[in-house]
Amino acid sequence: MLTNGKQIAAARQLLGWSQADLAERSGVSKPSIIRIEKDLYGVKHDSREAIQSAFEKNNIEFIEGNGVRENREALKIYKGQKGFQEFYDDLYETARDIGGDICLFNGISDLVLKWLGADFLEMHVNRMIPIKDNYNYRVIVKEGDDSFLGSTYCDYRWFPSDLFNDKTIFIFGNKVSFLNFSENNIEVSSFNQKELAECQLLFFNLAWNYVAMETNNE
Repeated sequence: MLTNGKQIAAARQLLGWSQADLAERSGVSKPSIIRIEKDLYGVKHDSREAIQSAFEKNNIEFIEGNGVRENREALKIYKGQKGFQEFYDDLYETARDIGGDICLFNGISDLVLKWLGADFLEMHVNRMIPIKDNYNYRVIVKEGDDSFLGSTYCDYRWFPSDLFNDKTIFIFGNKVSFLNFSENNIEVSSFNQKELAECQLLFFNLAWNYVAMETNNE
């Protein structure tokens, strides 16, 4: 738990962030960050939560005894529309800051649109396009699905409908995320574990190269 300003400074050092970096990622102003690091007492709950969330998204956790550590095998759970949007924020930040392969297996276009919302999806597409040279984004969807929500920055291929299921998997950075859609909720279990990500990327590439079929998008 975040209990004092020294933890914030220590967490920034672990990530190599300046106070301006933390302000940008948390939405808390730089002057407030400076003040908070000197004395956390009296800080508004929303500011404290925003700062802690910014660090936790980057696998920093606050532990007993006023400690800070990097959690290399962190599991983060996102729930509901707000959580799903936060997950996509993490996806965008990874694409922007790290880049590399971004893979979506068993993408279900109508459910992604339903839970992100049209306005958020439009915003996300518009922020992904200017940085598309940073990453290689590939999506496997069910044969016949021609929605192609991210066609301006993604490559798509179809997966045979008799092999398709609704267990959707995202792979990006060192993370593997499993999406569980239900009628009234969306839950994402996101694991930050390099070995697991590499293994899932291997399986994705097999599907992409040997099973998935060309779509009209290519």
